[in-house]
Amino acid sequence: MVFNNQTMSTSIHEERPFLPNDDSESRRDDKGHYSIITARLLIWLSLIGNLSLLLICVLLSGALLYVLRSAQPKSELPEPYSPANNIVEFEYRGVIRNDSRFLGRPTPEWQESMHELMAGTLIRITDEELQLAGADSIPLQDGGYAGGLGVGHNLHCVKQIKQFLYRDHSYPDLELGSERFEYLQTHADHCLDFIRQGIMCHLDYSLYTVYWGERRQDIPTHRDPPVQKCVNWEKLHAWMQKRAADTGMLVGP
Repeated sequence: MVFNNQTMSTSIHEERPFLPNDDSESRRDDKGHYSIITARLLIWLSLIGNLSLLLICVLLSGALLYVLRSAQPKSELPEPYSPANNIVEFEYRGVIRNDSRFLGRPTPEWQESMHELMAGTLIRITDEELQLAGADSIPLQDGGYAGGLGVGHNLHCVKQIKQFLYRDHSYPDLELGSERFEYLQTHADHCLDFIRQGIMCHLDYSLYTVYWGERRQDIPTHRDPPVQKCVNWEKLHAWMQKRAADTGMLVGP
């Protein structure tokens, strides 16, 4: 029998299956399914990795912030309330050595100078200021309450000590050992201790240096600092005087 090329080609094509066999299709399905699983796994691993890195960054940032805050100096204590808190200003000025107005016996000039310094010792404070201070005080007849700043008490104490120191001039009829003498001595002693506490509380940390004295070269003498940080007294005192009150304005008990 003779077969031509066309007959043989047809026979070969007829022998091939129309659909791929089961093994070939199964292999392709397995590979495709595996590819999908691999892609999803990579996405989840990437997501978990990124979340882990983010968590680590947050923890490290928190730890760094804690260390930085711990390394910083502690913040200053809150300022105790005073109606003068917003009035106080600081300035730099030199020491006035031996101010003649306040040295020696209590002259009329000294009396006048102390009177000027103590003007506004008693001031008027409002109900709101009293509440902010968390205190109570004697009301004034025309409204508000009586109060004062610590500097007023300090100046009062300076005056009391000065007068007791020169008691022969200030109290010429004072008898040593009398009841009035004991009272004035106790008052002066109280004032001296009050000033001591004030000095230690608001201490002056300006640097003083020393040199051998000119009159006594074996005695070291201090040099005054060229400048000191001080409260602007003129501004504060003007504010006190605008609020000035007197004991005659107090509401009686």
